[in-house]
Amino acid sequence: MMPVEGCKAPIDPVLEVLLEHLPSFDPEVCEAVLGTRVANILDGPPTWLEMIAPSSYGKTMIIEPLSGVAGGHIVSTLTTRTLLSGAYGPNGSDPSLLTHLGKNPFMIFKDLGTLLSDFRTRSEIFAQLREVYDGEFAKSYGNGLRRSWKGKATVIAVVTQAVDLFPSLDAQLGERFLKLRFRPLENPVELALETLETTGREEEIKKLLHKAYKSAIRGAKAGLAQVALSEDTRRRIAHLACLLAEVRTPVTRNKYRLDRIELPPETEGPFRTLKMLALFAQAQAALRGVRDLDDFSLLYRLTLDAMPEPRRSLLIDVAKRHLSQNPPSASEVKTPIAVQYAKQVLDDLAAVGVVTSRERATTDDPGRPPREYLLTDRTLERLDHSGMIEMEVLNDDYVDV
Repeated sequence: MMPVEGCKAPIDPVLEVLLEHLPSFDPEVCEAVLGTRVANILDGPPTWLEMIAPSSYGKTMIIEPLSGVAGGHIVSTLTTRTLLSGAYGPNGSDPSLLTHLGKNPFMIFKDLGTLLSDFRTRSEIFAQLREVYDGEFAKSYGNGLRRSWKGKATVIAVVTQAVDLFPSLDAQLGERFLKLRFRPLENPVELALETLETTGREEEIKKLLHKAYKSAIRGAKAGLAQVALSEDTRRRIAHLACLLAEVRTPVTRNKYRLDRIELPPETEGPFRTLKMLALFAQAQAALRGVRDLDDFSLLYRLTLDAMPEPRRSLLIDVAKRHLSQNPPSASEVKTPIAVQYAKQVLDDLAAVGVVTSRERATTDDPGRPPREYLLTDRTLERLDHSGMIEMEVLNDDYVDV
């Protein structure tokens, strides 16, 4: 469904700025950022976004124009006393960030990855963010002071790929974030040349994006009342949420005997993710000026990107090969990690019912035939009913491994 002929969709001004000044930049990044903010206008739980990208990938150019847009506040440094502080400001005021931003803060953390190396700080801040997500956060201090906040926050956090080295982060905050991984540069030389052309014009482009962001959010907010997701759309989203919950299910192995699973895996509930995806879909429809979402490409991407690595890349490769009637063994999957680790991850996916394995029927190998990995019927159902198979989402040119 397209916008009324002759009328611009709310997101069009943003796309026009990108096309004119940053033609090689991935427009889905901006759409994900704006969709996150608009989704939080709707009634329901918060929708948060984690953007994962290497350094110097243009994150700053996209993030900084959000300052002041719909209450957007850039947070450069995050400590255990940033959100709620036990200190006193001028004239006894409360210097806490949440107090300053009010009941509906829009916080953009420019580099959440700096916390990863400090376990104690990371654990405390992530615990605070969990409470903020749940809508109520209070903290007592040794000086007898108690600070509290209640409301609904919008959070966009930027991290590097190092986040995949800390699986505990997913355990602590994972299901509270949708995730978007920046795609590898297809033509870095051309992009470098484009960057040279914009040198000295960065502030001008940021101002144009700032203005376009404000227009997009204002237009989408006005159009939210016209959005009505169909039963088919809601069903697709439900299958995406269930697939994501199943892939993210943790597997507890004995630290001395990695071949031994200590506890039966228990799949997390898909309901929080389901609500976030549904709210995001409504926001995306409003940004595009349509009543129902007809293009699921960004929702598919957010779902796949929210899967922890290397499970994500291994699942995608197994799915591609399964659908092409060529199921791989652990040594044949497309991944840079060691074969033994790939096998362990594949076995974890098998333990949670996402893939299965069987002995390959072959006479070429004089030794024991290798085990090959396939999707389970349940996973095939998720991919089919979500529309991923029909839309050829798992083609090489659609999703990167």
